[in-house]
Amino acid sequence: METSKKWKRKQPNQGEEDRISNLPDSVLVHILSFLQMEDAVMTGILSRRWEYLWTNVPRLNFYCPYDDTSTKQKEKYIDFVYRTLALHQTNTIEEFQLAFSLSELDTQGMSRLEKKRVAVYASHVDIWVCFAVRRNVKKLCLLLAKLDDGVVVQSTTPYKLSHQLFENDSIRELKLVYCLINRAKPILWNYLKKLKLYDIQSSDEAIQNILNGTPLLEKLTLSMCIGVKNIDIASRNLKMLNIWLSVGSKLKITAPYVHKMKIYGDVAGYTLTNVLSLVDVRVRPYLDHSHDNGLKKLLESVRHAHYLSLDSDCLQVLSMLEVQNLHLSSLNCSTLSLSTNLTKWELPGIVAVLRASSNVQMLIIKEDTMFYNIDFGEGFLQSYDFNEENYWSSLLQTDWLPATLTTVKIYDFKYGSFETELVEFLLKKAQKLQTMVLVCKEKVDFSKDKPVTKDMWNFSQKLLSIRKASPDAVVQFS
Repeated sequence: METSKKWKRKQPNQGEEDRISNLPDSVLVHILSFLQMEDAVMTGILSRRWEYLWTNVPRLNFYCPYDDTSTKQKEKYIDFVYRTLALHQTNTIEEFQLAFSLSELDTQGMSRLEKKRVAVYASHVDIWVCFAVRRNVKKLCLLLAKLDDGVVVQSTTPYKLSHQLFENDSIRELKLVYCLINRAKPILWNYLKKLKLYDIQSSDEAIQNILNGTPLLEKLTLSMCIGVKNIDIASRNLKMLNIWLSVGSKLKITAPYVHKMKIYGDVAGYTLTNVLSLVDVRVRPYLDHSHDNGLKKLLESVRHAHYLSLDSDCLQVLSMLEVQNLHLSSLNCSTLSLSTNLTKWELPGIVAVLRASSNVQMLIIKEDTMFYNIDFGEGFLQSYDFNEENYWSSLLQTDWLPATLTTVKIYDFKYGSFETELVEFLLKKAQKLQTMVLVCKEKVDFSKDKPVTKDMWNFSQKLLSIRKASPDAVVQFS
């Protein structure tokens, strides 16, 4: 009865047009394909026309919300999946997503009954994967773990990837979360272009088999994978590599043809060799004060990249190096993107990376929404003594800013004092600056009746009084 009330349709008034009913079946099926399957199936009670529309959706999204404390509900959901697959009619599945935790217990802590139940659950997943493979699935996503705020709970039991999946010609995109891949035989995914592996338990041999068997692979993501210590990428097609190392892990990467790399996690664990084709590098690591040499070494490994993006953690560690007069080696980037809140703990780091980037032409400043202060210890804080409010003005007599800088973009500009000081410094010191773009949440516009805040007014007056180093410099608001 509750279900009927939930899906009861409001009857249109006399003469009122029912736009949904006027849509062709193909459009309705397309709309239904974006729903989770429970919701898509539920639309079958709306009317006779809707009864079997959901059986033609090309995207199947199953999400089981039940954990080990809800065995009966989990069994009901398993029955629901089987009934749904039995009625599904399309010969080709565009996308098949399954979120299903085998168990939240580690295998060593399981009873015999619990181990048997997990084995049964795994056999169900095997059958569902086989169904998707037989329907020539193009995009397959298997999330086989319990998530806590988006993070895999490490005590869960991994799913051993079905042997039926290791040779496939239909899948173009594959995402696996908390699976076990230990196959020593060849793995052939001949048309796979995107591969994402999260919290995978595997080995160097298995990963190498994957790389050898995916000739068209263009993008690879490896996040928090256990047992993988070496990656040797020989394919010329694989251009994008995203890696996330857990704390204490070690990984050696050889990637002579990769163009774009995102580096996350424990930077001290990375060893990059033969990565001379890198053009775009983005670093968002887990850092503390003990990782200063690891970050310095990493940046030296990718110093030839044309685009370099660093977050607040990087800038804080670079600040520590700068205060100790431990300078970075020269960087070759033409575009430098910094995620920062312009706090005292990041300012020397900004100086350090700008000084090292002698060829930089574009500087991008963005707010770092994931900012937190790194604990450097009391001993270091004694030497970190300066007034952040006049930090940039204190550097006006120095000449370290690269003369090649022509464009500056500052996003989420709020007219604050720290931002204003940076803008003033750049305008006074950048001799070849042509364009400075300030992307503001609120623009300064005196032609309208919109109230102007004190910060807006102070910034506009400051901007008019600045004597620019470059006569061609133009400040634009966006």
